[in-house]
Amino acid sequence: RYVHYWGKAGKAWVMAGLPFLGRKPQICVSSSGAVLVLFTRGADPEYHGCSDPGGTLCIAMGTASGNGNWKIVWESDKAFVGEPLMDQARWRQSGILSVYMQEKPSSAGLPSALHVLDFYPAVLAARRRVEAAGWDPMPSSL
Repeated sequence: RYVHYWGKAGKAWVMAGLPFLGRKPQICVSSSGAVLVLFTRGADPEYHGCSDPGGTLCIAMGTASGNGNWKIVWESDKAFVGEPLMDQARWRQSGILSVYMQEKPSSAGLPSALHVLDFYPAVLAARRRVEAAGWDPMPSSL
């Protein structure tokens, strides 16, 4: 399980468990103070062995103040193996979240597609606000 620690000026550190779990996350903070956690979520996040069972790539968003408002704002339809690899330099230079992942192969040991996925935190934040207001950001019909 993931745990979020944050400190308040002149006060003790605060700890809270996050409402999701996965494997080896990558964490980044946007210029607006949004915290993004990238991770893969599979049936067995504690697996050990040679054959990675894979899982979906998830992006969760919350705030550094830790007010309990964490939410998964994006989850892939495809299964990936390994952990997300974030392009730290691109994040610092342009604020674009580029994530490198390998698609889960059809059988262990076979080759599979590599992906670079680009995300724009402002779009993820807007989607989160729309969903929080009870609107459907992706209507099934217009």
